[in-house]
Amino acid sequence: MSEAPLELRRPRKLDHILGDSLKAYGRDLGVLLGAAAAVIIPATALVNADSFGQDYQEKADLARQGIDIVLGYLVISPLIAAIAVHVLRARADGREPGFVEALRSALELFAPLFLVVLVAGAGMVLGLLALIIPGI
Repeated sequence: MSEAPLELRRPRKLDHILGDSLKAYGRDLGVLLGAAAAVIIPATALVNADSFGQDYQEKADLARQGIDIVLGYLVISPLIAAIAVHVLRARADGREPGFVEALRSALELFAPLFLVVLVAGAGMVLGLLALIIPGI
C-alpha cells in the first residue's frame, strides 16, 4: 500500500510539525543516513588523511581544527541540507526518494547553498564584531 504524498504547504501547529518531521525522516532513514555517510566520510577522510597511522595527539593543531570547522560549516552542512530537502520534496511529489538521486540533487544545489552559507557566516562574523568592537 502506498502512502499519501507528504503535504508541505499546509499550515501546521508545532506538535504536528514535529510529528510529521519525525515520521518523514523515519520513513527515509536509510537514504538519509547513507547519503550523509557518503558525504561526511570521504570529506573527513580527505582532510585528515595525513594523520592516519599517527599516534593520538591530545591537542590538535589550530589549523587542523579550523579546517575541520570550515569543512563542516561550508561543505558538509549545505550538502546534508540539500539531501534532506530532496528527500522531502520527492515524498511531496509522491515519489520514492533514492540514494543516488539525493546525492545528485545535493551536488547540483551545492553552489547556491554554499553562497548562502558563506553570506550567513559573514553576517555572523560582522554581527560578532559589531558586538565586540563597541565593548573594547
